[in-house]
Amino acid sequence: MRKNQRRPLSMLVMALLVALLLSACGGATTETAPPAGQAPAASEGPEDRVKGFFATLSEAFNDPNLSDEARRTELSDRLANYVEPSEQAQVRSDLQQALAEYAAADFGSMIGEEDLDIRLEVRFTVTETRLVEESADRAKVEVLEGTISTRLAGADAEQMGEFAQMINQESSISEFFGEEDDDRLIDLIKIDNVWYFTDVSDFGF
Repeated sequence: MRKNQRRPLSMLVMALLVALLLSACGGATTETAPPAGQAPAASEGPEDRVKGFFATLSEAFNDPNLSDEARRTELSDRLANYVEPSEQAQVRSDLQQALAEYAAADFGSMIGEEDLDIRLEVRFTVTETRLVEESADRAKVEVLEGTISTRLAGADAEQMGEFAQMINQESSISEFFGEEDDDRLIDLIKIDNVWYFTDVSDFGF
């Protein structure tokens, strides 16, 4: 995190989860992620890929069947399609582990309880981006507007009391990226006519 920037607890939770998911490299995106094993559409521009990445990440975080190994594998495959091809195998493995840990998170332990019906919902909504520059095989996209919301859900969520109040927040997506204008810039590279993210440091980790 840059310049000792302080974020709300919900931002820290979300940032840790995203950092875990993207630790191997970075993911590029589509408005609707391609099915497992299917390459991204070559017609999608850099801005579409950025917006779609966050939509896909939200889907993964909030999938009701995330505890199912087959579903985690499918989501991992879809997200791995957004990474440069040479990195996809490693990223796919890391994603499967990260999603498994996320699905198994025990939020009841924060209040000394076990096996409570509580899950964390994390949603990214990117509403406006700007194509800063584009060449034959390189592009920069700035994330201008959007929100990040975190919320504890489930039948036992109300038992979390003040912990839920700290986690249940909605903030500007700019708080996630950082304070500087450059923090909101995402670098992409075109390989075989498809745009991919190039560096997870674009997210300020």
